[in-house]
Amino acid sequence: MSSSFRPTREGKIFQRVAGKGRVWGNGLSQNVVWYVVRTCCEKAGLEHIAPHDLRRTCAKLSHDLRKRSRRTERAKLWNRRTSQA
Repeated sequence: MSSSFRPTREGKIFQRVAGKGRVWGNGLSQNVVWYVVRTCCEKAGLEHIAPHDLRRTCAKLSHDLRKRSRRTERAKLWNRRTSQA
């Protein structure tokens, strides 16, 4: 059975969605997300980390990766053009 998560507006952060869009389970509340982040960060020796900090870090890393990928693609295109001349 394939499943995915989707955002919800009903007090839960995510709901599990099974095949054909059928929603099942209770979803993850904000408290569960905080608990998981806090527990994992404590185990890793990190202090004062919130779920939003992780979201910002992920967004920044994704943005940087996209920029690096575009630069690489431009360099490849430039190399192809100059090697054909």
